[in-house]
Amino acid sequence: MSFFASLFSQPNPRGPPLRQAVAPRPGEIIPSPRYPNAYQFGPRIGEGSFSVVFCCTDRSRYALAAKVLKPNGTYEAVKAAAEREFGKLEALGHPCVVRVFDAFEYRDTFYLIMERCASSLAEILPRIGRNGLSWVAPVAEGVLTALDYLHSQLYSHQDLHLANVFASIPAQWLGRVDPRTVQFKIGDLGVAKLFHELSPTNTRADWMLPPEARDPQQFGPVDYRVDLYHAGLLLLQVAFGRELRFSAAEILEGVPRACALGLPRSFAFPLEGALRRHVSERTASAMQLLDGLRSANASF
Repeated sequence: MSFFASLFSQPNPRGPPLRQAVAPRPGEIIPSPRYPNAYQFGPRIGEGSFSVVFCCTDRSRYALAAKVLKPNGTYEAVKAAAEREFGKLEALGHPCVVRVFDAFEYRDTFYLIMERCASSLAEILPRIGRNGLSWVAPVAEGVLTALDYLHSQLYSHQDLHLANVFASIPAQWLGRVDPRTVQFKIGDLGVAKLFHELSPTNTRADWMLPPEARDPQQFGPVDYRVDLYHAGLLLLQVAFGRELRFSAAEILEGVPRACALGLPRSFAFPLEGALRRHVSERTASAMQLLDGLRSANASF
């Protein structure tokens, strides 16, 4: 049993349902039972299906982010989700993966304390606009390097999208920096799975389902290359400088790949490979995709 898991080893005195969870309030100071530290909470900065993210600072006033798990289900189920995510973040530490510093339970509520990045790619994208092609390779450097590491450890992220990629600059600084100086990282490993755990029914947002998750008989089995498809979708949006959403019918018809083929040829070639519908014909690895985009950027 990990130290983190041991923090949650006592039975819940209020019974199985997680009905007493209490969200942090701005200005509130919450102590860590794990370290001689405490976190002062600021405003909410993000929200997903399973968690809410707040700004916070520690006793040294170091800027951090707190991921607070929503009380979706029983106490035991939320506790298990917290343990799994912390375990994955601990095991998959990498410069291009958002770092976790602390994890604990407080008032029947589960917290992950992580590094705070300046902006998400979702916040930056609207400011990129027509300069999208110049940002494709810099975004790809961080995202695909992280994916390559996860895959080497036999993990698939499964949930790569604009809100789960983070940058080292505030969005408002976008016009004042060289894209090549910005570091991008991936976060939110909540639904990451080991390769042998992957299946068409694993938790993913419907709009992100790749062709093989919708029709594995026609397009092939679900494996780590779901991440390459998601990376292709993400980088396609960067290239166009705006958010793109595709319907289930468009995904099955190959519309994302057709969009990629409309880009300048040096970018179109690597991106269309990642967006091929049939798994067996898709780009084989994150590094193969990255090498192609590096070449595209050199010729841009």
